[in-house]
Amino acid sequence: MLLSRALSGKDPSRPWEALIRAGHVLVFRRFIGAGYQVKEGDQVSWQDRVVEPEVRGDWKILWRDADYLAVDKPPNVPVHPTGAYREHCLVRMLETRVGPVFPLHRLDRETSGVLIFALHVEAARAGHLAFHRNQKTYLAGVHGRFPKRLVVDLPLGKKAGSQIRIRQGPDVAGQTARTRFARVASGSELSLVMAWPESGRKHQIRSHLVESGFPVVGDKIYGLDEAFFLDFIDGKLGSDAKERLILDRHFLHCWKIRFRHPILHTMVVLKSPLPPDLTRLVERCRP
Repeated sequence: MLLSRALSGKDPSRPWEALIRAGHVLVFRRFIGAGYQVKEGDQVSWQDRVVEPEVRGDWKILWRDADYLAVDKPPNVPVHPTGAYREHCLVRMLETRVGPVFPLHRLDRETSGVLIFALHVEAARAGHLAFHRNQKTYLAGVHGRFPKRLVVDLPLGKKAGSQIRIRQGPDVAGQTARTRFARVASGSELSLVMAWPESGRKHQIRSHLVESGFPVVGDKIYGLDEAFFLDFIDGKLGSDAKERLILDRHFLHCWKIRFRHPILHTMVVLKSPLPPDLTRLVERCRP
């Protein structure tokens, strides 16, 4: 049963779904989504005043002109206001510095790298129409010895049989999704790969990699064991959690974006160097 429905049964006077989305309801003292399925033994708590989790503020502006700007996004910083993160997100932090911004694409909270914003409505409109023709290059650290090259053409939808509501997986009726991969380096247990998504589906790279047998290092949702994520949500991770994950976040980084400026019609190439937490792991991806 949805947690919001369970709570409505106890106190129908409160808009529980909206309160969960706003970060007022915690399970095992963790923020959860509105689609959370309540389980026996869950420790549910309520807070009148939401105390936002702290996030890193060391993001940098890589490039800017009159129409667009690009940010070097650190890991573990959400892009949009969501759940408990209302002000501690990249959109709000940018607004305090440069005024209104409009994200042209998204990176998951744990993903680092290049992120592009429009600076006014006309630029946003032109950017959304043209941005699907850009080329994004990601770097990913994966478990296993990766082949020299790999192309995954696999439609994605909700993962059949998964207990994780947001997990994506093969779905013949889902959205078309195609990703090209190339090995950069490969050790006995881990590999460093480049990824070029040719479509922009939710969790596309991570889903395509795990379905190919190469889960992303540090990935709680698409990692080695789905039960790990469920334990993480339930606050039941043991002392060996970090050793099992290897990283505190998933190894996925938007390294380069190449796009044609929708207004000036010039080519723009933007790069973000690997952050230190990923650089330290690269040596383990070598023979």
